[in-house]
Amino acid sequence: MRARNIKPGFFDCEEVGELSMAARILFIGLWCLADSNGYLEYRPKKIKANVFPYDSCNLIKLLEEVSRVNLITIWGIHEDEEVKKGFIPHFIEIPNFRKHQRPHPKEKRSDLKEIVENNDSLIKLHEIKLNYRLILGKRNTDIRNEDIRKREKKKNSSKNKKEKSKSKFGTFNNVLFTEEEYSKLNKIFPGDISLRIDKLSEYIEQSGKKYKNHYATLLSWARKDDDLAQPVDEIIRQYDDNEEWKKKRKERLEKKQMQEGGHVPAFTSDPYKIVQ
Repeated sequence: MRARNIKPGFFDCEEVGELSMAARILFIGLWCLADSNGYLEYRPKKIKANVFPYDSCNLIKLLEEVSRVNLITIWGIHEDEEVKKGFIPHFIEIPNFRKHQRPHPKEKRSDLKEIVENNDSLIKLHEIKLNYRLILGKRNTDIRNEDIRKREKKKNSSKNKKEKSKSKFGTFNNVLFTEEEYSKLNKIFPGDISLRIDKLSEYIEQSGKKYKNHYATLLSWARKDDDLAQPVDEIIRQYDDNEEWKKKRKERLEKKQMQEGGHVPAFTSDPYKIVQ
């Protein structure tokens, strides 16, 4: 549960005044269970265990009571075809939650709001103009609808596939490159690529910073140090086609590494010459 605020206006609110004492306590408890957008899953047993751990009460009826005065919205699926006049609740929304609450900026993000807004099969309980009954125990533990589950599965699969295609490098195994990126770096920085990767690895471990693309980060660092006086594609082409150029660039980078104990030498317009 999370810490939330109670404003003085709560006590003289007319809607709150129509609730029983237990329903009022439940309403406050829902604030503490809701995410930063005011949404939570419809799980009566879990809600009761958190809000009324020592009391015996009908949590479902209390939720309906709070819903009738529009202090909460119960979202669910009306399975009119499968279950006559049946409504299966899935989510609870607290309207105006962000108006009255200021969640901690580091509070863990939830995707419940996105799920509710993007699921066309979900409807509000009070929108059903039939004599409904709540169907409990028939829904899956994962209450997201099939389309959303497929979309999330595809997204996670794509993300995992992308991550698996990269290998770990560096002192702390926290620098990631694809095979193609690592091959290019060996051509761009022949002879000292391992030192550059270790430097990045140690900096990430020490600072806690995260970089979206470690390949781009190394190139950016090299440009700041004047180690990339030419475009990357030109360097790679020279590496592939010119053995003499490859040898000179390797010697140049190795010499620079040996001198980096103090002043880092600058480069002239001649890509092979180091200014002492």
